[in-house]
Amino acid sequence: MNLPKKGKDLVGEISAYRVPTGGLAIWHLNQAGFVVKNQQVIIYIDPYLSNDLVNATRGMPDQHTKIYEPLLKGSDIDNADYVLCTHDHLDHLDPTTVLEISRAAEKTRFVVPFQAGRTMQELGIDTKRIIYLDAGQSLSLPDMTVTALKGAHESFDQDEQFGFAYLGYHITLGEYRIFHAGDTVLHSELVETAKKHPVDVAFLPINGREYHKLQKNIRGNMNFKEAADFAVELGADIVIPCHWGMHYENTERPGNFVDYITERYRFQKFRVMVPGDRLIYFRD
Repeated sequence: MNLPKKGKDLVGEISAYRVPTGGLAIWHLNQAGFVVKNQQVIIYIDPYLSNDLVNATRGMPDQHTKIYEPLLKGSDIDNADYVLCTHDHLDHLDPTTVLEISRAAEKTRFVVPFQAGRTMQELGIDTKRIIYLDAGQSLSLPDMTVTALKGAHESFDQDEQFGFAYLGYHITLGEYRIFHAGDTVLHSELVETAKKHPVDVAFLPINGREYHKLQKNIRGNMNFKEAADFAVELGADIVIPCHWGMHYENTERPGNFVDYITERYRFQKFRVMVPGDRLIYFRD
């Protein structure tokens, strides 16, 4: 078994790796965190690398206990062109991680929902480095295009002034189309809106939802069956399940996803990634 690289060694691998022409490189961090790289740009999505959530929930009904420690820290990341955070929860917009990245990589720009504005302001990050989005809005940058889709992490939590709390991001990166769902249950508007955007790679949560978790204020997502069904409905070329294996209190067995998708959708491509795992993707 080859153990993954850690810390600056992992970041160095990401920086140094020469993505083959026409390809896309993907690294899994943990939880819903991924790095996506092509020949021009390096994007970190939902990097969750500190103990902020563990410390904030210790002794509380929604206590989160880590199964393993992240492979790196935000202070290791000096190569991020963009950091995309889908919503203002500590395992998606991790304040310590975001602040450390902002200090380690002065070039990094941050894409977050409007509802995350207060958190970003409290961190003291230069407003010129922050790009805000709401559901239905698109952002065109020299390196990529990002469209925000409405998520429902049990509920929409819409604010009249600042829009929707939970976003999914459809990212066009060169010739590739990527969809990161963030945290969301399936709802009709998400399904219909997402189907309008072609998808090559889909990052979808599989941890599901349970009544007793919700009573502890642990909000749920689509489950492994819904994630597989949704990926097929999207027409995703490959689906990568996420939001499992990070916390004892809120996880799912990825084998359930594998069993279901292979039995029901024999020709649907998927990849179960472990932290530090690298996937080189080419669309057929």
